[in-house]
Amino acid sequence: MALDPDSSFASWLAARLTRRRVVSDVHEDYRAVLSDRVWARGIRRVPAAVWARLGIFAASHSDAVIVADVHLLPELNNRVLLRNLPDLAMLPEPAVPQAPPRALYIGDVRASRGLFTMLDAIAAAPGWRLELIGPMADSDRSRYEDRLASDPDLASRVQWHDRLPPQEAWTAAAGASVGLSLLDDTPAFRAAMPSKVFEYLATGLPVLTSALPRPAELVRSIGAGAVVTGAAEAAEVLGRWAGEPDDLARTRERVLAWRTSELVGAKPTADFVSTVTSLVNDTSGTDSSGDNE
Repeated sequence: MALDPDSSFASWLAARLTRRRVVSDVHEDYRAVLSDRVWARGIRRVPAAVWARLGIFAASHSDAVIVADVHLLPELNNRVLLRNLPDLAMLPEPAVPQAPPRALYIGDVRASRGLFTMLDAIAAAPGWRLELIGPMADSDRSRYEDRLASDPDLASRVQWHDRLPPQEAWTAAAGASVGLSLLDDTPAFRAAMPSKVFEYLATGLPVLTSALPRPAELVRSIGAGAVVTGAAEAAEVLGRWAGEPDDLARTRERVLAWRTSELVGAKPTADFVSTVTSLVNDTSGTDSSGDNE
């Protein structure tokens, strides 16, 4: 089982040589995501693009392809959708928000994922705190530090943790007031549904999201938060929620209702388990020859 493009091609090649079956997991558009990576620019973009294409080639020639979202490799007939829905056993139960209000972000911390949009929004929303959990891109670290050094009030209201084990990271959701997903409109994000949106909802947090189509549609359809187009709008929403806590409480009630109806008792892995079990039990031989296209 190959979990990323780095291992997909090697796994497919090994499967061809040893007549084993291979299952490839595709959790993002490998080619589109290169535009969001500083290390994949200049001359280094050429080998990165080649490796991404090899990963997609290997996935399309695997016995089964597990995709994390509906927009990934839709042309394949051996595709199994395994949505990035959260495992409730790994997340804390929804808890009553604590004062002062705290906005939470969990994930890779970088400019394209809204780092500086979040900082600007919190700076313009007095009384709010921001908690960031996840590894920060080296290319953004000095700018982040300079931003806090220039604004002592903001610095006193922002806390950044590096990478934490998932269960430890999500304990921070207990007592938070809102989850942030202010991703930029990049090729890698445009058609995607950030898994953190589902995770925020699973922990009972209203969501403040940028206007990417799919998270915006979800948040609007269930009334689970607000869709904003930049730091100014984000700060305005946070300010309104701070001044009208009943509005935020009603939003939270809608989030909890969605959690109960969509996540409690859900079995998102059923098709995946069935597919892998069938491959393991099939003794008719392997076929990683490319007939899946």
